[in-house]
Amino acid sequence: MTSGGAMTSGSSAASGRVIKILPFSSVDGPGNRSVVFLAGCNFNCLACHNPQTIPMVSPESRELTAAEVLSALKPARPFISGITVSGGEPTLQADFLEELLAGARALGVHTLIDSNGSAPTAVWERLLPVAGGVALDLKAIDPALHRRLTGHALEPVLDSIRFAASKGKLAEVRHLVIPGFTDALSRLQQLAAWLASVAPDAPLALLAFRHHGVRGELASHPSPAPQQMAALVDAARAAGVKKVSIRGL
Repeated sequence: MTSGGAMTSGSSAASGRVIKILPFSSVDGPGNRSVVFLAGCNFNCLACHNPQTIPMVSPESRELTAAEVLSALKPARPFISGITVSGGEPTLQADFLEELLAGARALGVHTLIDSNGSAPTAVWERLLPVAGGVALDLKAIDPALHRRLTGHALEPVLDSIRFAASKGKLAEVRHLVIPGFTDALSRLQQLAAWLASVAPDAPLALLAFRHHGVRGELASHPSPAPQQMAALVDAARAAGVKKVSIRGL
């Protein structure tokens, strides 16, 4: 990349495994955004609706440089408010992600990382300076339930939320509401109280579970009712979270 922002051949050192590049999306961050879905995830969530993104190498993924991704997004730039890098888990490809975010920033494009929050602080120390913000999942506030839902420990996720908040980069925390797992008012109140204690101004998005694309035991699981979601919003606000929204209904 030259100082003027024009891309030059061979200017990108890192390459990444990319599942899909979506030119336009209205559900992956603020405004109309382009989305880059990276391959590979270290979680194996019961409710995963994109299981094809879990392997790092698959028939769906291809290897691209950061410059190639930015070039593919160039036609959409006049019509978007930024780009979101999602997955899979994009922080597993930290070198590529850092270069992609830096390249987008050099072009004046807002960037958002969509993450499960499992990355260690050392990775966030590299990524947050070139990211406009980060949206983090918090699947459960109970450690045993979190491991049941994701196959991964909870504490790294809490550390990521704390760190992103301390740097002013926590754009949103998202919580998936799964009937029989994460829909109890008491659990939501505990989660919201913790979030209010570390990042009271961070928006909390409550996502209604949908079984589309889900494998295994949740493949035909029911979705929460609208009244139930509304009650959870009230509980989160009562616990101290200032901004709560519902998605997926």
